[in-house]
Amino acid sequence: MKDGSSVSPRNLLTRELEDVTLAISNPRDRTPSLPGRNANIFALLAETIWVIAGRADLEFMKYYLPRLPQFSDDGTTLSGAYGPRIRSWSGVDQLTSVYETLRADPASRRAVISLFDPSRDHEQARKDIPCNNWLQFTIRNNRLNLRVTSRSMDVIWGSAINIFEWTILQELLAHWLQVDVGQYTHFIGSLHIYSDFYQRATTILSHPIAPAIDNFIAVDIERSILDQELATFFALEAQCRHDPYCFPQALSDLRSRWLSYAFELLRIFILASRVSDFRTAHNRLLTLADSDLKSMAFDFLIRMKSSDGNA
Repeated sequence: MKDGSSVSPRNLLTRELEDVTLAISNPRDRTPSLPGRNANIFALLAETIWVIAGRADLEFMKYYLPRLPQFSDDGTTLSGAYGPRIRSWSGVDQLTSVYETLRADPASRRAVISLFDPSRDHEQARKDIPCNNWLQFTIRNNRLNLRVTSRSMDVIWGSAINIFEWTILQELLAHWLQVDVGQYTHFIGSLHIYSDFYQRATTILSHPIAPAIDNFIAVDIERSILDQELATFFALEAQCRHDPYCFPQALSDLRSRWLSYAFELLRIFILASRVSDFRTAHNRLLTLADSDLKSMAFDFLIRMKSSDGNA
């Protein structure tokens, strides 16, 4: 806010810093818990899992991010969605390729995921162009490091999901490779904030930095059953969206504790958003193991209930 320059791409006023590098020494501490930030942990989880599954459709995501369809060119998909670019770019699963590269040669510098597609992303008429363009994974000192390069990052909307989803991908690969999670480094061409959020930024900056929460649920989806686990997750979510009070028997089919925990959180969100049953949502949240995700879920439900007029 203080050091940025005023720039108006697409006639939208922003304050901008160029050539910014963020370095995070503990990527597991990824939840954006700053007071006033008003992050939606349910949407962050939903979008991250949607990306890992290689999806681009709006059908799942628009429930958690209702404004997402305005960025779609065809009303059904996002042209800039990262999921298909990671999991099936011209038939190449880049996530698998990175794993196989580092499995074969842990010292490799070739474990790269490309996200910018020059064959279509230079079409300026598109509503959704990938902001994140390149990821590189390296193993050094038995730790998996991740570097991300972005052409653009919005401080309020983009930074939360980008850092959240990429550090989860980093932890997932570290789990597969049986190494520790190393440093996360993010290079940003344009770090900016839109004028609509200047006041929110001022509010955020007025609060002291919240202490780190170290109760993390390990990202533990096994590589050999990744797609099976994700298919089960989406089937369970669809069942509970149809019936917010569902207790699906197939929940026991999820072997990943992290994915099971994420599903429980989305089920709680569905209760609160579909039928405004905040009491049951709150009570179910109390039964979950303490974690950074749980803390953020409580915070969001309090804000959601207040805005619903039930506080």
